[in-house]
Amino acid sequence: MRNIILWPWQLPDGPELRPVAVANPAIETLWVPHAASPQEPHAEVTYVDLILRVIESVPDAAAAILSPRAAQGSGKIVIDRFAPEDVDQSDPRLIRMRDGHGIRLPSISHLRRVRLDAAGALVMVGEVILPDTTQYEIFGKEDPSVTWLDGTPWLSYVGVSDWGVTPVLARGKQGPNGWVYERVAEAQGHHDNRDVKILPVRPGGLLWRHDRVNTQPWGPKRMTWATSPDEGKSWSSSRPLMAGRHAWERMHVGSGAVPFPCAAPDGRPALASYYHGVHPEAGAVAGCYQTGLAYFDAEAPDRELARLPEPVLTAWANDAFERERRAVCPLDEPTFQARHGLFVIPRVVFTTGHARVGQDQWLFSGVNDICIERTVLR
Repeated sequence: MRNIILWPWQLPDGPELRPVAVANPAIETLWVPHAASPQEPHAEVTYVDLILRVIESVPDAAAAILSPRAAQGSGKIVIDRFAPEDVDQSDPRLIRMRDGHGIRLPSISHLRRVRLDAAGALVMVGEVILPDTTQYEIFGKEDPSVTWLDGTPWLSYVGVSDWGVTPVLARGKQGPNGWVYERVAEAQGHHDNRDVKILPVRPGGLLWRHDRVNTQPWGPKRMTWATSPDEGKSWSSSRPLMAGRHAWERMHVGSGAVPFPCAAPDGRPALASYYHGVHPEAGAVAGCYQTGLAYFDAEAPDRELARLPEPVLTAWANDAFERERRAVCPLDEPTFQARHGLFVIPRVVFTTGHARVGQDQWLFSGVNDICIERTVLR
């Protein structure tokens, strides 16, 4: 059973920017009814707290090309303006300077907490997570992931800036209104690695991570692994973990949801990982993204034990997605296209949240880079 449960127009506008897409849902907390780790199984759940990537752009842009950024330190939004003749917009998702001096984005992302009830309905829009900005985050924060270790949530995400894509690690502590986060490691080991997942186990007393190499000119993008002896302040070099094997993942593979303890198909202790695989498809501008399931050795998480040959969650058919979107969208079609059309990337399902509730597996995924779905696997 799969349902789209959250659209960008359900979130509030900011003073300068408007939400145009939501993506990368990370499960922060399950309420059972007390706050509990999403990496452990639970008989029932009352609420789910997610941390989302919220993509925003400048509303009703005029003739100028507008690119928002966050001021280092305060995080205050600054709008930069570029003349159309100075910009190459052959890819409308990017603002390329014709003089060769860099790439900007027509949007900026922040991380925000939301609360859903057990049916997946939105019941609370919470605060922005880490509203301040470091030098690595001036073009936004993306790809949130939450792992619980020893009763504490660890938040991993990437900052985007002139430095490129930079993994950042933060540790949670109890505040008056829930978890608050403090950065413990910026540029945590590997610039340009994305989809960083801190593992919920510590073989050898080390902090382990799975991630995806973002730039790999010698071949398809692959998943890698690394370890840290000092709570994420330094990391070993990334080493290969898994590459595409089946037709549906031949473009690349990468991390998805935080792996969780289980038994492998042969009974060995394992970590199960819902990951993403991509293959080329006509009309899918970024390739077709789907969700697979792999198993890794729980005592040596750099060893793949098994992998299902087919995806467990497929991308939405274009006509089915459009029927769903038109049925709930409060905007007329021209307004939707003007505000959100640029950010819809068809044939993408990107699973980044997982929980075990009773006999069910709950998967939270970004769909077509604009909305969030929940899938219940029985």
